[in-house]
Amino acid sequence: AYEAYNGSLFGNHPTFMTAGFVLLMTEGTLVVRFRSMFLKSNKLWLKVHLIIQVLGFACIQFAFYSIWENKNRMNKPHFLSWHSWVGLAACILSLGQVLGGLYLYYFPTIAGVKVKAIATRAHRRIGVVTHVLGIAAVAFGF
Repeated sequence: AYEAYNGSLFGNHPTFMTAGFVLLMTEGTLVVRFRSMFLKSNKLWLKVHLIIQVLGFACIQFAFYSIWENKNRMNKPHFLSWHSWVGLAACILSLGQVLGGLYLYYFPTIAGVKVKAIATRAHRRIGVVTHVLGIAAVAFGF
């Protein structure tokens, strides 16, 4: 994408943001939501969910870096539209979701059963909000 835009990083932004939020984050959510339809191994589906979500997060962060760096190179101001503010909120929440999800996956017994249940419920609910914001930011961008 870098060559196609004469040194501009802009092309990476819609490509990777759409891949991250629309394709990978949606797929990762569906995998964990409908896991009981396919296999009985909850641990396997949580690992698949984790891998897909981390890949989606990597795409989102690369897209964010690309637009940030592109605007810096062109001396343009940041965050002047609804698209940018909603996208920033989605990026920040996705960071929290990934960190929280990794904590729940790798350290499930540290806080105790009751705290894990509350944290898991919060992870699901905040995940829905994050996903809706991400999809809205993509829609605002077109």
